[in-house]
Amino acid sequence: MTALHDVISPITEKKITAVPALSAEDTVAAITKAQKAFESWKKVAPADRAKLLRNFASLVEKNIEVLAKLEVESAKGECNLGQHEIAFRFKDALTTADNHVIYKLGSKEIASAQGMSLTFMAKFNEREGNSCHIHLSVRGLNDEPVMADAKDPQGLSALGKSFIAGQLKYMREMTLFFAPNINSYKRYVEGSFAPTAMKWGRDNRTCAIRLVGSGHSLRFENRVPGGDVNPYLAEAAMIAAGIAGIEENLTLEPAFEGNAYVSDAVRVPSTLVVPSNE
Repeated sequence: MTALHDVISPITEKKITAVPALSAEDTVAAITKAQKAFESWKKVAPADRAKLLRNFASLVEKNIEVLAKLEVESAKGECNLGQHEIAFRFKDALTTADNHVIYKLGSKEIASAQGMSLTFMAKFNEREGNSCHIHLSVRGLNDEPVMADAKDPQGLSALGKSFIAGQLKYMREMTLFFAPNINSYKRYVEGSFAPTAMKWGRDNRTCAIRLVGSGHSLRFENRVPGGDVNPYLAEAAMIAAGIAGIEENLTLEPAFEGNAYVSDAVRVPSTLVVPSNE
């Protein structure tokens, strides 16, 4: 009989489910394999890395329609070794979450077929971590951009301001949905492109919430979620916080200008314990 590990909620301390337990040997073997893969990648010449990544990108492109008819808006190399960023065109919340999961599974299978492996672990090594920046906008029943108001200096309507204010008010509690694992919190390092300050700003990448676009393209980017996020839980938390902000008629604080990393703002939790004890 396969041994099982109980999964305990950090909030209720009650059992959520049970998962098969790996033996100590299997766990060590998996970690060793991942470490060897990363070490071998570091030894690959930059030109060869680029060739491998182009081949991988080509395979993704060829298989993407079969996977989920995903619309890729952009893809580019990122700071860490072998790290890539891919951005998909916006959809409704549920479709976006579905596509997120399908892409993760599909890309892993494509990589495996090429004798490679990839990870969405939030902080794989000491360098830049893997994020999952979620862009969100609110539409009316006729697809009108109800968050936008051209007369406002920031382009935000009263509804939009309250929606974002709700994100800030409930962000510490919501971090459990954005950073579900112990490793997730190692990503929040000053100056690392991961946020540490619970502030919002206009196109300010040092803040947890970044407002971009205008009119129909107006949306905010939540930079807190890591690559290990469950998209269904993260999106549900963001929508719930926004609705709460509207219902409570919350006032949005002024946009932060400058480097939020060195501000005295409330900080993003640094461990899994902090948000679970809020």
